[in-house]
Amino acid sequence: MLNELRISNFAVIEQLSLQFTHGFHVLTGETGAGKSILVDAIALLVGGRASADQIRSGTEEAVLEASFSFSKSGELGRQFREVGLAGPEDEELIVRRVLSRSGRSRIYVNGNLTPLHLLQALAGTLVDIHGQHEQQSLLSAQAQLDALDAFGQLQAARDAYAAQYERWRDSQRRLEETARLLADRKAQEEFLRFQHQELDEAGVQAGEEETLTAERHRLGHSRRLQELTDEAYDLLYGGDASVLAGLGVVNQRLKELSGIDASSAEWTSFCESAVVQLRELAQRVRAYRQGLEHDPDRLSQIEERLDRLQRLKKKYGGSEEALLARLQELNQQLDGMDRGEEVLTELQAQVTDAKARMQELGKSLSAGRLRAAKKMETRVKDELAELRMDRTRFKIMVAQDEGESPFGPTGLDRVEYLFSANE
Repeated sequence: MLNELRISNFAVIEQLSLQFTHGFHVLTGETGAGKSILVDAIALLVGGRASADQIRSGTEEAVLEASFSFSKSGELGRQFREVGLAGPEDEELIVRRVLSRSGRSRIYVNGNLTPLHLLQALAGTLVDIHGQHEQQSLLSAQAQLDALDAFGQLQAARDAYAAQYERWRDSQRRLEETARLLADRKAQEEFLRFQHQELDEAGVQAGEEETLTAERHRLGHSRRLQELTDEAYDLLYGGDASVLAGLGVVNQRLKELSGIDASSAEWTSFCESAVVQLRELAQRVRAYRQGLEHDPDRLSQIEERLDRLQRLKKKYGGSEEALLARLQELNQQLDGMDRGEEVLTELQAQVTDAKARMQELGKSLSAGRLRAAKKMETRVKDELAELRMDRTRFKIMVAQDEGESPFGPTGLDRVEYLFSANE
């Protein structure tokens, strides 16, 4: 409901303030009195096109303000809250529009700067302006449907249907997307299975390349390693002139020395410890030397294996980790293909269940609309009779869309108001 209208420097009006109460109001006056200016001001406050020519001569700005009241629990309140124009407890909408000669027009709703398109989208919910062949919402099929649902108090049923409709659409989208992905994957299945077989048969192990590279290096230098270990062992242990033989002589001399000078007694333990460590070293050198072999066949096998790993790395990602990750990914993809039909069946069942529930809610909503339509027809005819329009016909058509999928976001129905002023 429009409660108050204030106009400043608009057209020929310098200042004007009007307050409205419940009921029917009539503004009368001779031609040129300014009646249409008030209508133009209201039109601008609900998103009409502004022009600098509408600003009063001699001023730079025109200011238009209006206060509208609404029920916070009604349809208008819900719409305003959805777009952020009203809070949960608000029951008043204050619209302020400032026209400037610079061409800029500013709009404020409840003190917040608001874009014009948002106000225009809600224009029909605030005010209907009727002129000759001009109606903002009476001929709108959506507005007619909304009015019928509001009259029949069907918003809760409509919301329940709309939520189920979105669940059905979501499950249908997931089914279509899964079917598409599965079809794409099946087209690549042969290629994916080839990749999986190639990597699976390769049997790549983490750290394998590093181990093989080290072994190849040893085999490539096996003769030199043999020479070095032979020399090292001989120097440590292999003859009378070896290090260990020399330390044995040193140990004897230190024992004799400690018998003369007790202060040197601990030196013997140092020497004996060195003997133990060098004997352990000699044993390890000997064991390493015995394990050395010159095996051209093994070296050839390693070269072939490393070459295969290099080719696989170049093809699948550049590292052993990438090869192993790709193999795991292929396992998952092929497993998904194997389960593809099962997944599609599950999703199809979800779509069917969601559609059945949506159809149930839609039929219930349609039944409510049919009942509301009959009541609304009776109420309108009674009002028309009071206006001595007894021969007027008014009927509300509630029909379901035909076709493979009659479901829409607001239900199964098309609503149309039929009116004949003279039967």
